[in-house]
Amino acid sequence: GGSGTVAAASASDGAPAKGLPMTFLLCGLGEEAGQLLNLHYKNFAELAPEPFVLVVAQRHPKWWWFVDDSSDGGWVKGRLDPGMVNETVEWMQSLMEDESVDQDRTGLFGFSAGGYAALEILATGKILFSGFAVGGVHGHGQCNLDDLPVKWRNYPREKFKAFLDRIGQHEGAMWMEATHSVTDQQSKWEDASRILGALDARQKDLGMAGIQLRIVGIEEQDRAPGNKRNKTHHDYFKAAFMRREFFVALFGGDAPEDKELPDDIELIPPEEAFTESLEVVSSDMLVRTKEELAQALEEYGTVDGKLLEAAAAEESAEDEEATQGEQADGEEQAEGEEGYDEVQAQEEEVYEVEDVSEEELDVPKKSGAAALGNLAPGMKAPPKTTLDVAKYSVSSVDFNWEVRALKIFQEHGFVIVEDALTDEQCSEVLQDCQTLEKTMVTNRKGNRGPGRYSFGNASATGSMLHRRAWAMQLLEGGCGVLLPLLEQIFDADEPTGYFVQAGGGDFVLDRVSTMQDFHADINVKADYSRSTPVPPLLCVNFCVQDLTELNGAMRIAPGTQQKVLRGLTVDETGSFANSRICPVRAGAAIVRDVRAWHSGTPNVSTKTRFLPSIEFTSNHFREWCRANKKFLDRFPKNNKLPRTLYDEMSPEIQELCSKVVAPEGKDISPDIASY
Repeated sequence: GGSGTVAAASASDGAPAKGLPMTFLLCGLGEEAGQLLNLHYKNFAELAPEPFVLVVAQRHPKWWWFVDDSSDGGWVKGRLDPGMVNETVEWMQSLMEDESVDQDRTGLFGFSAGGYAALEILATGKILFSGFAVGGVHGHGQCNLDDLPVKWRNYPREKFKAFLDRIGQHEGAMWMEATHSVTDQQSKWEDASRILGALDARQKDLGMAGIQLRIVGIEEQDRAPGNKRNKTHHDYFKAAFMRREFFVALFGGDAPEDKELPDDIELIPPEEAFTESLEVVSSDMLVRTKEELAQALEEYGTVDGKLLEAAAAEESAEDEEATQGEQADGEEQAEGEEGYDEVQAQEEEVYEVEDVSEEELDVPKKSGAAALGNLAPGMKAPPKTTLDVAKYSVSSVDFNWEVRALKIFQEHGFVIVEDALTDEQCSEVLQDCQTLEKTMVTNRKGNRGPGRYSFGNASATGSMLHRRAWAMQLLEGGCGVLLPLLEQIFDADEPTGYFVQAGGGDFVLDRVSTMQDFHADINVKADYSRSTPVPPLLCVNFCVQDLTELNGAMRIAPGTQQKVLRGLTVDETGSFANSRICPVRAGAAIVRDVRAWHSGTPNVSTKTRFLPSIEFTSNHFREWCRANKKFLDRFPKNNKLPRTLYDEMSPEIQELCSKVVAPEGKDISPDIASY
C-alpha cells in the first residue's frame, strides 16, 4: 500500500467550485517524503496557478519502490512486486474519491526512482491522469550489461524488456512530459530513450498527444557538475518541475511550447529497443540463489553459461578478502591487549550483573548499516532495559508525525524519530566514524573516560562539520528530514529562532564495562530553565548502527529536562537504573534536550558503538549567555563549516548555518587529537 504526506499548496487565486486539483509526487531513492515536502512545497505554491492538493508518497526504506532491493543496483538486482503496485494505485484512488478533490484534474510526477515508480503506476491503466511527468527516469533492469558488476547480472536485460512491454500498454495521459540529461550517469540516456520511446508510441497509438521531451544541458542543472558535487550529472529536479507552465499543464491546462532539441536526440521506438530477440522469462528470471540461477540458465538459455562461473569466482574472491580482513583485525586486537588490560585496571566503576543470554535480550541479529557485535568473551550482559522505546518513538514517514513527536519531546525531553537516515547515509557516516576512530584511538584511555570518546573534543574546532559525512548526510540529509519538528521545538516559545552549533557525538569501544553517572550536558539557572520548554541547546544523535542491549545505548531519565538537579539526585538504582534507549534500528534520530539527565552505559559487545550528532542552539539562549556572561566559550568564531560544503546545501539548511560557516576562501582542516 501507500503512505505519504498531504499538504494543501495555496496560490493567490481562489479555489475552483468543482474541487481542488491534486497531484502525487514520488520521491527519489535518497529522499524522504517529509524532507521533499518541506524543501519544495512553498516553491510549488508560488508557481501553481491555483490552490491544489499535494500528496508526497513515501517509499518503504527497504524497497526500490516496487522492487524488493534498495541497495546499490537494486533496480537491476531486485524482484518486482505487482501486488504492491496495485495496492499503491488503490490507495491513490481512495484519496481521489474525496469530495474536495477534482478527480478529472489529478497529476502524477516523480524524479529518478520516483519516476520509475510513476511509470509502473501508469502501466496499470487504472487512473487517467490529467498530467504525467518524469525526470531523470530509469526502469526495472537496463539494456546494457557493459557497466554492470557480474554479480548484478541477474537478467537485467530481460527485466528491462518486460518493463518496456508493461509501460508500452499504458492507457494514456492527457498530457505527458519527460525531462532528462544526456550526460546523466545514474539514469542513462541509453535506457531513458527507450523508456520514453515506448511511452510516446503508445500515446500516439491511443490518439493522444505524444510525450513532450525536454533535454537539460549541463549549465541548466540545479547544481553545476564538478568533482565534488553532482558528479553524476543527476541533479535537475528543480529544472524539471519548478516551472509555472508545468503546473498549468499538469492540471489540464495548456501544454508548454515544445523545447528545441539537439539534432542528435531521438526516442527509440519499442520495435528498435533491442537488436536481438530476448525471451521474457517468468518470475524465475528474478531468482537470487546460484542454484535457481543455474536452473533458469539451463531451462531458458538466455544468458551465457560462463556468467555463472564468473559470478562464483567473484563471490569466492570477496569471501577470501573478507577472511583476510578478519585475520588482520584479530592480529591488531592481540597487539593492543596489553594496553587494554592497563585501562581496564584503571576503571573505577564496573557493571556487575547476572549472566543473561542474548536470546533473552532480543538483540537484533543484523543492522541496515553494519553487522553488530556479539557479547564479548569475559563480559557480562546487562539486564533488559526498562525503557519502553515504542512510547517515545515516531516514524518520519507518518502523516503529521512532527505533531506527535513534539508532544513526546516536550513531555519527556527527548523523542526517537525513525527513518531519519537512509541505509546509504548510515553506511557513509559509519565509514567516516570508523576512519576517525583509527586516528583518535591509541591506547583506549578515551577523552571522556576509559574507552569513551567525544568527536567534538578531539577536533581543534570543537566540531566535525568540516567532514562531508557530518555536513551532507547528517545535517543536510538527516536534519533536513527533521526540519518540521525542529521548527516547532524552537518556535514553541522562541520567535527569535535557532542555529546550528556544531557537529559531534561520541563512540564507546568494545569491551568497556564502566557506567557513567547521570548528568546534564548543561546546567542553567533555575529561573531560565523553568521559564521555557524550549531547550537552550538541542542535540540530535543519529543511529548509524542498531542500538542494542549489548553495545552501550544511552541511558536517560525521561522528564528531567526542566528540573534543576544538583549532584546525583536522579535515582541510580530505581526506575532509571536500566532506562536505556534500545533497541533502536539504524537510521533513527534521537532528538534530545541537553538538560535531560542521561549517561553512557557499558558496551559489552565485540564492536565499537558510534553515535554521531548535530547540535543546535536557540538564539534566545545565545543572547542570554552574552547578557549574563555565561557559557561564552560555546560560541567560537565562524570556523567550523567549509564554504564549499555550505554551497552544496539547501537554502533551508544554509539559513541555520550562518554562525558556523567559514569565510570565503578560508580552509577548514582542523587537527584531530588521539588518546
